[in-house]
Amino acid sequence: GVFGTATVGALLLGLNEDEFTNALAIAATRAFGVRANFGSQTKALHAGLAAQSGLECALLAKHGITGRDNAIEALDGYAQCLADPIEADKVTIDFCEFWDLRETGLVIKQYPCCSGTHPTLDVWDDFLNERALVPDEIESIYAGVSLLGPRELSCHHPVNCVQAKFSLEYAIAARLIHGEVGVGTFTDEKVLDPRIQSFMKKVDMRIDPELEKLGFIGTAPIRMRVKLITGETISLANDLAMGNPEKPLTPAKFEKKFMNCVVPGAGNDAAKRWWR
Repeated sequence: GVFGTATVGALLLGLNEDEFTNALAIAATRAFGVRANFGSQTKALHAGLAAQSGLECALLAKHGITGRDNAIEALDGYAQCLADPIEADKVTIDFCEFWDLRETGLVIKQYPCCSGTHPTLDVWDDFLNERALVPDEIESIYAGVSLLGPRELSCHHPVNCVQAKFSLEYAIAARLIHGEVGVGTFTDEKVLDPRIQSFMKKVDMRIDPELEKLGFIGTAPIRMRVKLITGETISLANDLAMGNPEKPLTPAKFEKKFMNCVVPGAGNDAAKRWWR
């Protein structure tokens, strides 16, 4: 995040080659963030501090602060310190061989919560749009996730809106009970809704044997089994959330996402104008 924002800042500030290099070297000193903070307010600070630090790197470089021109790839540089131990004389850093934004593209998050919940929300939303269920009809839900699931979705009994963003149990309950998952879904009041708190106990999130074989993939595939009180079991599966380059949002969903984010702060008229 810091490298990305330092690059954007350098371009916007019109830095020359030496200043740009210094900005990246400074970024090597400033960049970090850990998944251990998922489920707390610090998770959101990862993006905010990255943006703040990256811009500061560009500004510092513009005002003459210098860094080593090989601070990323050098011995004891950023890449080596954060990679597996390697012999210095055998290090190979393939910079510029692959640019993720260009080759893969942007991922647009449809929901304002951990992306680990998004494939589940997509398939759950599609199902509920076709067959409306009420909580009392459901006996239990098995939510099978991949190995990364427990690392990201660490809050199984959330009691506030921050924890709820990292809870698959809340995502499933909120879509069923509140009808949709948007910015307004994540309030302490909605998380503490007795219906939500009760229903989350019916959701059993665990590593799915089939998905475990895929290793630590980051696409958050889901295997759901919804057992009704009638004895019927409904199986749902999804391997990739909408919003990925391979599965882009429809224009209508993209507009809905934009309006959901902007209207509360800017009003409907301004949001519509900005969208156009």
